[in-house]
Amino acid sequence: MTGSLAAGSLLIGMGLASLADSMSGYCLAAAVPGEIILFIAARDLVSRLAPPGARGRYAGLWGSNLAPAVVTATWVICGTGVLGAVLCRPLHSSIHTP
Repeated sequence: MTGSLAAGSLLIGMGLASLADSMSGYCLAAAVPGEIILFIAARDLVSRLAPPGARGRYAGLWGSNLAPAVVTATWVICGTGVLGAVLCRPLHSSIHTP
């Protein structure tokens, strides 16, 4: 399942959509089942790695930590974008100086 996990990670539709520049490209990115492959493989790996008596607990912890991790990653990415924009402001001012 580690191969499927890696393939699913590479085929995530959001990443593919960032490379698209046409309607057909966006449709193709939306049709790729990367997220589905990723979550099925990750769930299988969690269940294989967990001790037999604690599989439900491990699955619950994985599932409940997934959403906060995605939100945290989103805020970090947005913060990095804002920081980049703020740092480019002096460059913009120096380019437009007469």
